[in-house]
Amino acid sequence: TQSVDALTAIDIVEHLRDPQQFLSDCARVLRTGGVMAVVTPRYDSLLSKLLGAHWYCVIPAHLHYFTKRSLCDALRKAGLEPLSVRHHVRSFS
Repeated sequence: TQSVDALTAIDIVEHLRDPQQFLSDCARVLRTGGVMAVVTPRYDSLLSKLLGAHWYCVIPAHLHYFTKRSLCDALRKAGLEPLSVRHHVRSFS
């Protein structure tokens, strides 16, 4: 049932056992013309490549890691079309 205009999934998909099912469920409830923002660490980021196993996102709670391509592929498979891919840098103290 298409019932929402917008969805956010911030730091969620990497924790799910079945992120593909989650994205498909999101596509099902998103109205035509609606938007969804997905935020997840990028496994193909420069920082990830430089730090390897020491990258801050390599933690047991992350069941999946996405590259730009793999996330876009998963979104398309779910019936969602990526409109924009952006990145941001996080810092932790």
